[in-house]
Amino acid sequence: MVKSGARVSDELLASLDVGEESGCLPERLSTFASWHDPEIAAFLARAVGRPPETTRFAAALAKLLIDHRLTLRLVRDAGSLVASDRSAFSKAIREVVSDMKEGATFVEALHRHPKSFDAFFCTLLRETNERGKLRSVLAMLGNSGHG
Repeated sequence: MVKSGARVSDELLASLDVGEESGCLPERLSTFASWHDPEIAAFLARAVGRPPETTRFAAALAKLLIDHRLTLRLVRDAGSLVASDRSAFSKAIREVVSDMKEGATFVEALHRHPKSFDAFFCTLLRETNERGKLRSVLAMLGNSGHG
């Protein structure tokens, strides 16, 4: 960006540098964006067509991951906290759990349900390789103003 000659704020450049160096680019860019517009996360969720249940699921799972590792039961529990058993979202969560039982990774299983889990959501999670980082990204995704 510096070499392009485009006018870019020092804060954005610092966010990029720190994010790349520390391996937490999504979190740093999210923080930068929210400094400039506190409603940016909600805007992005609406723009990509993310259902409110998905945002609540991310927040619920992030909280559960504080004390527990990612398991099929934890995914199922987070889903049950945000949607009724008969909802389309609950059906997607049941299928995610089933896909994981059959060997799919968490992100692969989510990616198979694009109506509930958009490509951007899955891409951010794909870069997580440990519980702490997964929890951090889910918390960020769950903090998008949908409640």
